Amino acid sequence: MVLWRARSDSENGLPQRAVVPDCAVVQVSAVTTAEPARPRIPRVSLGALVGAVVYSSALLVAGLVVPFYSTLAVDTGAGSGVSRGSATLVAVNGPGVVLVLGIPLVVSLAVGCALWQRTRRGAVPVAWALTGLFIVFNVLAMLSIGVFVLPVTLALVIACATCPREPAYGAAARPAAPG
Repeated sequence: MVLWRARSDSENGLPQRAVVPDCAVVQVSAVTTAEPARPRIPRVSLGALVGAVVYSSALLVAGLVVPFYSTLAVDTGAGSGVSRGSATLVAVNGPGVVLVLGIPLVVSLAVGCALWQRTRRGAVPVAWALTGLFIVFNVLAMLSIGVFVLPVTLALVIACATCPREPAYGAAARPAAPG
């Protein structure tokens, strides 16, 4: 609530439509011209996106620290013995595998950004295109890491399928076509 003391004609030199005594207090309400709130992403889509990002992050961390390979060395000489060991994906395949393991996280974040901007023209088709390319990546990588990436692919398909394209916010609804 804003209180404002009205001035008389002699104080500001402007003509006034109503005569207001100097001691009168007038309440002026603030008017905002903010745009309507952006429509929210449906809960199912948001949950699928969060799941995809969390799982992709866990997959990236697992490639760095979880031993995916095990070794067994048998010494057949005089001091017969068996030694066991393990190695991570990065230790066996080199640091380039981090780029491959980072693809699901990057695609999940890109699809999430596209669905967040779904009121913009072409945002939802971009999300679907990224998801389609990720499906192709998953099929090509099925014999190596594709099985581990399958939950991310499923989550992205669910997120895109349950997130409808919204009309541009602030735009008036278009009338239905006659027919």
